[in-house]
Amino acid sequence: MRKNYKKRDYVKNRRPNKIFRSKKDWMRKKKKILFLFLLFFFLLIITAAPYFLMFNKYFQINNITINGNEKIKTEKILLTLREEAFDQKIFFIIQPDNYWLIKEKYLEFLLKEKFNLDNIKIIKKYPNELNIKIAEKQPKFILIINNKHNLLDKQGFIIEEINESDLGAFDYLPQILSNSKLIDFLPNVNNIKIIDTICDFLKNSGQRCRLAANDEKYQIIVNFQNFKIYFDLNKDINEQIGKLNKILKNEIINNINNLEYIDMKFDKVYYKYKK
Repeated sequence: MRKNYKKRDYVKNRRPNKIFRSKKDWMRKKKKILFLFLLFFFLLIITAAPYFLMFNKYFQINNITINGNEKIKTEKILLTLREEAFDQKIFFIIQPDNYWLIKEKYLEFLLKEKFNLDNIKIIKKYPNELNIKIAEKQPKFILIINNKHNLLDKQGFIIEEINESDLGAFDYLPQILSNSKLIDFLPNVNNIKIIDTICDFLKNSGQRCRLAANDEKYQIIVNFQNFKIYFDLNKDINEQIGKLNKILKNEIINNINNLEYIDMKFDKVYYKYKK
C-alpha cells in the first residue's frame, strides 16, 4: 500500500538565514540605511554651514572704498563704521562686519545721521568689500544771526558754523542777516525757495544777494543799489517780482538814484524818494 507524504512548504520558512531572506526585505533595509546617511549628511551641512559663513575670515569686510567725500575725512567715516556698526558683536560672538550680515540700508541710515550728506549709496561686493559713494551737502546760503555765521543747505538746514574770517571763501553765496524771528521759517523748503527766487532776481539784475530780516516776521529787506526793497514772504513772490520789474523799468527808471525804498508788502506798490 502506498504511503501519503505531507509536502513541506519552504516558502513559509522564517528562519533568519540569508538564503531565505526575500529580496524585498533587503531593499527596504537598504533604503533605510540610505535615508539615515542622507539625514546625517543634511544635519551636518546645516550645522556646519552657518559656522563657516559667520566665522570664516574670508567673508569679513576688510576692504572699504569711499568716493565723493570732499570735506568729510575718510578716516572719520571708517571710524564711525567701526565704532557704531562693526565693533558690537552679535550674541557676544559673531562679528557684525560679515558680508552676509551687513545691511546696506542700515549703514546708509547710520552715516546720514552722523554726517551732512545729500545722498549715499553702499554696495556690497562679494566676498569682503564695501563700496561707499556719498554726496555731501553743499552750502546754499549763509545765515548771519547773533554774530554767528552758519552755512545752510538748499532745504534751509544748518550744515556747519564758520568763523567770520572764513566768509571770503563763501563770498559767492547769498547772505541772510537775520534776527531770531527769521529762524522760525528757515527750516522750511518752501520759504527757502522763495528766498532763492529773490536771489535769482537780484543776480539777473546784476546785484549781489544780501538779504536782511525786518522787525516784522516773514518780511525780507533787499539792498538794491542805493535803496531798499521790502518783500513779504507770505505773498506770491513771483507776483511781487513781476510788479517790481514794471516799477523799475517804467515809473522810476529816470529817478532810480533818488529812491529810498520800494515796498512790495501791499497789494499796491509804494515807493519813496529821498528828501
